[in-house]
Amino acid sequence: MTTIAWDGITLAADRQQTAGDLVWDNSVQKILKNAGPFDAIAGCGNLGEMEAYLPIIYRSSSLALLRQEELPPKDVEFMGIINGVCYSIGDGGICKAPNRCAAGSGEHLALAAMDFGKSAVEAVRYAATRDIHTNNRVTTYTKGK
Repeated sequence: MTTIAWDGITLAADRQQTAGDLVWDNSVQKILKNAGPFDAIAGCGNLGEMEAYLPIIYRSSSLALLRQEELPPKDVEFMGIINGVCYSIGDGGICKAPNRCAAGSGEHLALAAMDFGKSAVEAVRYAATRDIHTNNRVTTYTKGK
């Protein structure tokens, strides 16, 4: 899985890819820039199903068009940024996310860290201390950059 966090300014994601309990890769780029209507987007869950859903995101030029498409499978979630606003895209639909939110296997750890004033980057790094499916190598997208 992975850990993705948004603190209202920065979208952060770790770089570890796992297959079950096996670390497959430690240098995966999970934040994609300029994907469909999103300035940046990151996904977590089943890699094959995420990759199968990405063409739907890329061909959608607006959030309204993406909402007309099928939803991602149950075990896939994306967090996307449009003009500094974070959206959650999952099997429950597409909705605006709060200014502090997280997704993935380290989601609860990252949220707790941000509740105590940590940034999205610090939150992902904290999640990596307890979640075996998250590493502390973090990539970011900062709104406006």
